[in-house]
Amino acid sequence: VEKILGKISWKGAPYWRGLALSRDIEGSQRLWKEAEENVHAAISNLSHCENKGKNTIFYWLLLARSLIICQGSIGRFSNEVEEESEDNSKIEIGNDTIESNGWLHICNAARKNLAEIAAPLTGARWQVKMCALNRFLAAMAYLKAREDPRITQTNIKEARKAASSSLRQNKDGFDWKKCDQFMCLYLDDAISLGVAAATASTDDSELYDLQSVGVRILFEIVDAFSKSEDPDLEGQRGRILE
Repeated sequence: VEKILGKISWKGAPYWRGLALSRDIEGSQRLWKEAEENVHAAISNLSHCENKGKNTIFYWLLLARSLIICQGSIGRFSNEVEEESEDNSKIEIGNDTIESNGWLHICNAARKNLAEIAAPLTGARWQVKMCALNRFLAAMAYLKAREDPRITQTNIKEARKAASSSLRQNKDGFDWKKCDQFMCLYLDDAISLGVAAATASTDDSELYDLQSVGVRILFEIVDAFSKSEDPDLEGQRGRILE
C-alpha cells in the first residue's frame, strides 16, 4: 500500500494537478488508484479469514499502535520486566515467573515483535495507518459478535492468571503467539492508540478519517471495560480506566 501510494502522491503533486497532464499520465494515475483499492480489498479479505486466529486482534492492535505512535513502548498498566532476553519470542520461563508475571512476558514480547515488524514503515502515509486501524476494529467486531472471551473477559486478575497458565503449554520455550491473551491486558495500548488516532494531523491539517476511527476505538474500550476493577490497587476499589 505504501509503495502504491508513492506512485499516486508525491511532493510536487499539488502543483502538477493544476496543469494539463497527458492522457498517459492520467491513465497511469487511474491504474495505480485501482491497484491501491485492490490491495486494500485483498488485505481486508485475508484478515477476515484470519479473524478466527488465536491472536489476530492483538497483532492488528499492536501493529496499528506502532504505526501511529512510531514506537512499541510499554505503558503504565503493564510494568516493564526488569530482565528480558534479546529474543523475546523464545525464552525459557520458570514456574515462579509463570505464577507471578507470565502474562507480562507475553504482552511485552508481543509489543516488541510488532514494533519490529512496523519499524520499516515508520512515517508511513496516513492511508497505511488507516488500513491497520480498520483491521483492528474489524477483528474487535468479529470477536464481540461471537462473545469471544478474548474480548468479553473484563476481570483483569483472572485474565492475567489464564494468560500466565497458558505458558505451561509452551514446551519448546516461550512463544507469545501460542499463549492465551485478552484485550483487557492491552488496555494501555488500545487507549494510547485511540488517543493518538483521535488527535492525528499532518502539516497542520486535521486527518478526520483517522480521528473518527480513534474516537470509535476509545468508545469501544470504554463501553467494554468501564467497570473493570484495577487489580493493582491493594485493599482499595478502583476502576482500571479511572
